[in-house]
Amino acid sequence: MKESLSNRGFITTVHRMQDGPFELQQHRAVLLGAPTFGLGLRQRAPTAQFAEYVEMMEGLDEISMGVFTVY
Repeated sequence: MKESLSNRGFITTVHRMQDGPFELQQHRAVLLGAPTFGLGLRQRAPTAQFAEYVEMMEGLDEISMGVFTVY
């Protein structure tokens, strides 16, 4: 995804949940991706850890945002 966006002129920063808190102040948009194990078979929501991580981000309501899941 990073390469695809970079090829189109977007400046991208890759950040994993394991890397800790993420500062959104310098960004106009964010794409959030999460694994949702079993989603295709059991209609599961993203993990509780992912939901908690997103909830602790400050400033999400002030930027454009996209969410995708991988299963």
